[in-house]
Amino acid sequence: MYMKRRGYTLIELIVTVALLAFIAAFAVPTYQLILAQAQLTSATAEVSDFLLETQQKTVTEQTIYGVTLNVSGTTIPQYTYNPITQVKTSKSTFNLPSNTQIIQVSFSGNSDIRFATTAAPNVSGYLVIEDTVRMRAKKITISPSGSITANQPEYTP
Repeated sequence: MYMKRRGYTLIELIVTVALLAFIAAFAVPTYQLILAQAQLTSATAEVSDFLLETQQKTVTEQTIYGVTLNVSGTTIPQYTYNPITQVKTSKSTFNLPSNTQIIQVSFSGNSDIRFATTAAPNVSGYLVIEDTVRMRAKKITISPSGSITANQPEYTP
């Protein structure tokens, strides 16, 4: 008499597990690269937004706001500036997302950017943000008129 077989054999299970392990060996590194790319895009957008917010506060409050950009930095401090006493008062700090950092700042003189009440910055130039996983970067440019733009394609420093 022939009995119907129930379940799976050991060989079928081993083949299935091996196939899943093979697929995972390719999927996990790809996922990590995609995640790093998304973090870089997110960091670039967030830093641009923080700079725009700083600029907008200056115009709205008619008080000079600024930020300090440091190479190898993962934080961007925001402050108000009194031109008479030349005193900076800390307001807030922006933390870059994990695995990202500022790798280059091209502003002349120093890395302090202050916005006039007309929205124009005291210096113009760019900063470069890099993801530390793929070693790819994106650039944020601040023009003399106060326009802040982030490049969409990746930038090679």
